[in-house]
Amino acid sequence: MGHVTGIGGVFFRAPDPDAVVTWYKDNLDLDIGGEAPWRQEAGPTVYAPFKADTEYFGRAGQQFMINLRVRDLDGLKKKLETNGVEVMTDPEWDAMPEIGKFARIHDPAGTPIELWEPADGVRRAAARLKGRAVRTPLIENEMLNDIAGGRVLMKAEMLQHCGSFKFRGAFNLISQLDEAQRKKGVVAWSSGNHAQGIARAARHFGAPAVIVMPEDAPRVKIDNTRALGAEIVFYDRYSEDREAIARAIGEERGMALAPSFDHPHIIEGQGTLALEVVEDAAAMGVALDGFGVCCGGGGLTAGCAVILEDASPQTQVWIAEPEGFDEAWASIRDGERRRADIARRTICDAIATPEPGRLTLPIMRRLVKNGASLTEEDIGRAMAFAFQRLKLVVEPGGAAALAAVLAGKIDARGGTTAITLSGGNVDAPLFAPLLEKYS
Repeated sequence: MGHVTGIGGVFFRAPDPDAVVTWYKDNLDLDIGGEAPWRQEAGPTVYAPFKADTEYFGRAGQQFMINLRVRDLDGLKKKLETNGVEVMTDPEWDAMPEIGKFARIHDPAGTPIELWEPADGVRRAAARLKGRAVRTPLIENEMLNDIAGGRVLMKAEMLQHCGSFKFRGAFNLISQLDEAQRKKGVVAWSSGNHAQGIARAARHFGAPAVIVMPEDAPRVKIDNTRALGAEIVFYDRYSEDREAIARAIGEERGMALAPSFDHPHIIEGQGTLALEVVEDAAAMGVALDGFGVCCGGGGLTAGCAVILEDASPQTQVWIAEPEGFDEAWASIRDGERRRADIARRTICDAIATPEPGRLTLPIMRRLVKNGASLTEEDIGRAMAFAFQRLKLVVEPGGAAALAAVLAGKIDARGGTTAITLSGGNVDAPLFAPLLEKYS
């Protein structure tokens, strides 16, 4: 947990303090220094560990402090929330007259610190992806509009390279690795869509790719990943930790990690989907009232939410998850991280994640306004609707937002709602019975 107390500092408590320090060093370029219990230097920024046992900080434990001088305190709070820091204001600090006197954030050497600006990052990602990713169509169907009682615009990402939106984030991440790291390659974990995106992007840059995939991943995803030249390492999704396996491979071979959702470059790449929706809707003369996202770990949701906040601030973001794997909305709703029961079975393999990400959850808490939990019947009916009425093949996880609209679990009446059809990689033995049952 982190607190912003005026210009005084940012305080953290975490189960793994070293991981917090490493993350901030890697992502915010903060200088690490100081001796217990704490120290303050003459420089404008110091990052130092200390311990505190006061009621103000709650349960005693390892704490961290960043002493910041900044003019726009509210802007800083927003940036810190985006970067995974929970913000709490101390009225005593807010009342201090010194606030507003400091122009920039610097490290002790005087170098400006660049906090993550994800909306700008989405626009930079869009520039990198131009001519590389497919600008998928935004489609509309009269029957769906009648059912919803409003306009529904669908972003058809099953027409993206590799059949899902995942290529966007994968290309954005690998494109920013240096040549030496590309030669060593990347390692990722995925049930199949991110796997294919990483494999294709790695092939484009001539980089080796290793993908940790569940043994029961859809055959089409396994075959496509192999065809794109990636090495696959299988694991048991119900008893093994895929991230631990991937990290061990990365350390052994010197490969860069390519997380499936919890990485700034992944989040920014996925957000280009929503940027295209806003631009295409504007070309149609339409403003978006709502935006529905098929949600797993939150990479797509977080990326879409941050660019919508900037480019279409009136748009309310909501998420759709499969029943039993609806821990993202539960974490947002309850104010604490929830975890799914990974032993549970679901047809929605693409969005059956154990828990939302450390980066994605704070963004979703701030920007996601509603959530829907879908049964497998809801999902099956949506897949059949897409096939019969839209002439599109949508995989179970990619149909979640459409299912929420069709089932009336999200109110789309009287406005314009955009939704993601986020993927189309489904095995025929699963797809055909669902079509027969729900057609």
